[in-house]
Amino acid sequence: MKHISTFRYNVNCQLLLSISFVLFYFSSLGQAANISKTPKKLSVTKASIATPKLIVKGKTFKIKTISPVTVKIDDAITRPESYIPMEKAKLKLPELLAGPSSVSPVIPASEMSVKLPPLIRYTLHINWIGSTDQRLLPEWSAPTFTAVETNPSEIESYTDGEFKILKSLVLLKSTETTPIAIGLANPLLKSNDTRTAANEILGIGLSQLNIRTASQDHFKKVLILEKETPRAKRSLLNALSALKANDFSDAQILFPYSQKMKINENDLKSLPLALAREALQKKDLDAAWLSLSTIPDGSEQSYEGSFLKAMVMYRSNNIDSAKKELETLLQKLQQLQVNLKDPKELKSLTASTLAQIYFQQGNYKMAYDTYRQIDQEHPLWLESLVETAWSQILLKDYEGAAGNMFSLHTNYFKGAYKPESYIVRTVSYLQLCQFGDALSVLKDFLRKYKYAQNQIEAYKNKKPNHLDIIRDFLKAGSPKNFAGLPRSLLIEIARDSKFIELQRQLNEIEDDTNRMTQLSNKVEEVDQKFLQNQKKYTQLLKDLETHITQSNNPTKRDSLLVEKNNYERHLKRLTLLRQILQESKQGLVAEAELISPLWNQNKSTIKSLQNIALQSSFQNLEADLTHWIDQSELLYYEIHNGAGEHLRYQMATTASPNNDSRTPASEKPKGFQKEDKDQQWAFDGEIWEDEVGHYRSSLKNVCPEETSTQVGKRKPANKPSDVANSDNEN
Repeated sequence: MKHISTFRYNVNCQLLLSISFVLFYFSSLGQAANISKTPKKLSVTKASIATPKLIVKGKTFKIKTISPVTVKIDDAITRPESYIPMEKAKLKLPELLAGPSSVSPVIPASEMSVKLPPLIRYTLHINWIGSTDQRLLPEWSAPTFTAVETNPSEIESYTDGEFKILKSLVLLKSTETTPIAIGLANPLLKSNDTRTAANEILGIGLSQLNIRTASQDHFKKVLILEKETPRAKRSLLNALSALKANDFSDAQILFPYSQKMKINENDLKSLPLALAREALQKKDLDAAWLSLSTIPDGSEQSYEGSFLKAMVMYRSNNIDSAKKELETLLQKLQQLQVNLKDPKELKSLTASTLAQIYFQQGNYKMAYDTYRQIDQEHPLWLESLVETAWSQILLKDYEGAAGNMFSLHTNYFKGAYKPESYIVRTVSYLQLCQFGDALSVLKDFLRKYKYAQNQIEAYKNKKPNHLDIIRDFLKAGSPKNFAGLPRSLLIEIARDSKFIELQRQLNEIEDDTNRMTQLSNKVEEVDQKFLQNQKKYTQLLKDLETHITQSNNPTKRDSLLVEKNNYERHLKRLTLLRQILQESKQGLVAEAELISPLWNQNKSTIKSLQNIALQSSFQNLEADLTHWIDQSELLYYEIHNGAGEHLRYQMATTASPNNDSRTPASEKPKGFQKEDKDQQWAFDGEIWEDEVGHYRSSLKNVCPEETSTQVGKRKPANKPSDVANSDNEN
């Protein structure tokens, strides 16, 4: 333990007094705003499951196989809000060199009011008491002294660097003075003796201000410099606390240190999730399972861990175990008693994945019920409505499927990309033998999306830079048409999950850059206020000196001299404060210059990956639209063929079109159960948000009853498949 030498005691105490004044001043400043959560992203492949079939009048086709792990996230690119300081409990603060609120200088015996033996060290304990009047300096209690025998040869001075570390640590104890601490710590990176401590202080300070990308970089530097020391362990714990589940590169760096230092499982935070996600992307199921097995039960990470475990089981073709894991997780999330910041996000992902497993296993009733649990604000909700309609068709609830798809074709969803919904609605009308309505819907589909296909072809021939176009499109306010494409197609291209995740990372860097600029502005603002106070007290001191010179009253003169002494002391402290602030401002500029190359490099890498993701998204969109247009041609044939057969049947039989064999829309179909609380309401031309997904068509089933003696009986055709020749997929 080192102690401040005698000859430096006065100036050091003045600096500490000034630092305490800074702490006191900042205690009155406001707090920052909140920041939003980061979403979760996962993309894994599907296992082999038998493809369900659909009986639709005409030819036989297979239903498309839905992957329960095709997860999409937010439609638009969202930016986090302004920062809020992190809770100090999440940061492992190092102890001050001489305690968090004390210094230990050597006081010569000649300066004490009592005579003490020589060769004795006295420890001065300073108690900080903030004044209620912000115009005055903080008041101080009388120092207390403790005498301890010591050998003068053992007494050493703090170096300049060590004393600056002490100042930074004192300022780091208050979130409001953290920017000043960061500015004071940055110059210490130049010295080998203080570089490690400075990196730790910078990491903690930047983390408190939620400048996460920069703080993680400093924590990693501490690990490289000090390996397994207490400071390295503190930095590792702080880095783990700020780690996100999608920080794959940081997770790979921190993982070996966590093993060497034997970090407790509860302190690993999101590290196992990040390792498991990366392993799933690399299709290393054993590594993913091993990482997930280290997550403690009941922790915040355990719920997403259960979801990822189900994905590992699914990839291992253990479908029943995956389904059971998801069922248990969904039940926990429905209780709304879990320790999650955004339980609706994980609940919707879980419900969507579980519903698709039910669908693939042929349990269409459970698939329908589970799809309905997806939150309406979740990006998967619109897609889930189409999947729900397929479940209704397979449950022979054709009226419900047609009604729900009708709601998607109103102006409420005018700007959405939804070609499949037209196909579903057409198939529903075909099953009801409502050929005129089926043809009308199919014509609407071709009129809208055949033109879009031509636009895509013209757009592709221009060889565009997708990233530039999407960015310009969003900056322009998402107009109806841009760069030759309609808004719905551009938004669908930008909804790619990889692109959105990369954009979130880019937004974080941009926000950290802005926050770093705000720090310099904040310190500059405080410096200007101190400068104004300094000028004010300088003028007051001059006026006071004039009054002292002109005063002939000894009593009043003595009083004015005392007041003058107070003003002089105040000016000295303001001068010291401004010296600290000037030094801090320079350090903040240096810190921004230090981290800028890393930010620029990361942004360049992210933008390259974004362009690749958008190119892939565009190709998938083009293939998807081409597929549904091809299927529409087949449906066009089915409509005309079915209408002809239906007309011949009506002419060949004397049965009335309104005979009892037709099912009215108000009647509940077999295999489909509706809750008792559901009620029938007539459509009045308006779509309400909470009613979407609950509509039913009023068209009646006019198909003939299929018996062996019927004339003109035709076999039902299947739903259009995802492949051109489904007969080869058996």
